[in-house]
Amino acid sequence: MRKKYIIISKLLLGFFGGVGIGHLISIIVSAIIAGPNTYSVVVPAFLEMMGGNEILAATIAAILTGVLGLVFAFGNIIWQQNQWSLLKRTVIYYFGTIIPMLVVGWVLKWFNVGFLSLLLFVLIFTIIFVLIWVLTYLVIRSDIKKINSKLKEKQN
Repeated sequence: MRKKYIIISKLLLGFFGGVGIGHLISIIVSAIIAGPNTYSVVVPAFLEMMGGNEILAATIAAILTGVLGLVFAFGNIIWQQNQWSLLKRTVIYYFGTIIPMLVVGWVLKWFNVGFLSLLLFVLIFTIIFVLIWVLTYLVIRSDIKKINSKLKEKQN
């Protein structure tokens, strides 16, 4: 029962974390694109697609970014499958996150539907993914070295 509670807690935290991160990104993007005195909760093209209804657009954006948060939380659970190889976990995590990211990005009009826009989106996602992966790998490697060092001390 406890394991089930932990997983549900992680998924809820992932959903609300996704909503929060999505909102934070909308603030940053608005400040960069529209200027410091203008805020657009969603991309203008998505707002237009919603008939100018800001509440509807914001609600759908919040739900979809929450779903992305769920995807990343679930990906984290997958990542913790230590019996799998690092390559297997990396490939499943990457494709398990980029595909929903592309779908949500397309629905919310984060990029234009075109080869170069799609390629740029994938490239940016991949660069961020690789940077986080390398950082995580270095932290884990450092932890393993510390554990091995303590084990050697206890053996001596």
